[in-house]
Amino acid sequence: MFGFFLLLFLRVSLGFAIELSDSDFDLLAFGQNKYSLVNFYSKSCAHCYHLAFHYDPLETLFNNTDVQIIKIDGITNKAVRARYGINTFPKVILFDSNGQIVAQFQSERTTDNLVTFVRTNTGVEPNYPDSSVVRLAGTDDFEKTINSGKEVVMAFVYPWTQKWDNIHHSFYENLAHHYNVEMADSSVVFCVVDAANPENAETVSLLQVDRYPTVFKFPGASSASAEVRKIDHNIDQDDVVGLLRGEIGQTLSLVKLRELKDQLQAEDSFHDDEATGWFHEDL
Repeated sequence: MFGFFLLLFLRVSLGFAIELSDSDFDLLAFGQNKYSLVNFYSKSCAHCYHLAFHYDPLETLFNNTDVQIIKIDGITNKAVRARYGINTFPKVILFDSNGQIVAQFQSERTTDNLVTFVRTNTGVEPNYPDSSVVRLAGTDDFEKTINSGKEVVMAFVYPWTQKWDNIHHSFYENLAHHYNVEMADSSVVFCVVDAANPENAETVSLLQVDRYPTVFKFPGASSASAEVRKIDHNIDQDDVVGLLRGEIGQTLSLVKLRELKDQLQAEDSFHDDEATGWFHEDL
């Protein structure tokens, strides 16, 4: 039952841009005494798909401000597309409340660049939330975290997994916020490891991470029977909740992990026969 309500919370708490169409675009985009940032997109456009991870967080960042965040399917809504001469996607345009174009976004498509674009052209400041996810860098951070006496959920990410490591908005960030802030549960630490950061190379090697994202759950206890759980590749919020509840994941002996860590430090490398036998059968 807990898992059901947690997933329900996550699905309703993620902010998304307002979806408009030909029939309601003028009514809702203009005349509201607000600026409107509009993303003209196509469902078949790969660049539009990747932009969404950076664009949708703006709805949360500019909630209750003088900027509303809008998107419109430029393929199916031909009237609006034709009016503004949109023939390539995605196209992000800022309008004033009278429907006049203020500026077009032309920088690298990241949340930070979009925020700067809005701030520069409107003077409106975003509502930056505090991050509930700890970002680790180096083996010292890793050691301190897993030896904190708390349960640890650790996500290994790479640049292409931006929907996991957008500090402004992601289901992982929302999950951490729900646990640590809304439930006031400080017994679980949520953290992320950027595998592209050279400081994390030893941690990545130690845990044999080669698929992204990969998520581990470390137990709070350090007994000989304690086990680490792991899930990787094509992970969604249901999987992370299942991992937290101990329902899914491969298992790794915590004692074996520490033995291999000692070997890594002593030899600065793994041998094939030492690297086998980490993970047992899937549950």
